[in-house]
Amino acid sequence: VDFLKKMLDANEKKQIWLNNMHLYTVPLPNVSQVQEFATWRRIRVLNLDRNELHNLPVELCVLDELEVLSVEHNLLTTVTPTLMQLSRLQVLAVGNNKIQSLPQSLKKLIQLEELLLETNSLTSVPIMLPSLISLTDLRFDNNRVASLPPEMANLQMLQILSFQNNVVDSIPPSFTSLHRLAFLRCGSNKIADVRSRAVSRQFFSLTFCLSRFTWTCVV
Repeated sequence: VDFLKKMLDANEKKQIWLNNMHLYTVPLPNVSQVQEFATWRRIRVLNLDRNELHNLPVELCVLDELEVLSVEHNLLTTVTPTLMQLSRLQVLAVGNNKIQSLPQSLKKLIQLEELLLETNSLTSVPIMLPSLISLTDLRFDNNRVASLPPEMANLQMLQILSFQNNVVDSIPPSFTSLHRLAFLRCGSNKIADVRSRAVSRQFFSLTFCLSRFTWTCVV
């Protein structure tokens, strides 16, 4: 990997794209490489999609200004807890891995706006998730989640909620308090009638995706 060249590109864009490079580890600059290390700490976007990563190095926690971290289509089974020190992170995309659980320290990412967990091995919604009060987009399609905690109604900024192809059998009544929710994608679950259970006059315009069909309810 021509990592130094990537670092030089990052000087201007504050972005590093190492996607689709068959990486087994994340190539990190040595502290002795003063200029490169300083640049590394200032990046705002890091894309590691489509590699062969089984874990993420704890050294990534030095990325004080990181706003977007994408590690989709890898072999992760969890996310390194120390990465939850990335206090400015706004987007965490870890879809298409083998993640079974997320660390409790996830709740520290109070600026997180997008959490993308599609196509993993989750069997439940992470218990700390309702603490992420800045979330606007939450997706965990293609997992094995069986229920939705009522506390998810704390996500008052949520605009997109997508959990297609799980085994969820109901939507908590508390979800009617999600006033900003505009898209609810819940096809291929075990929900008998999402319209009667989830829609109330508190929703103005809510687009559902049920199975292969999409319909809009305007109240």
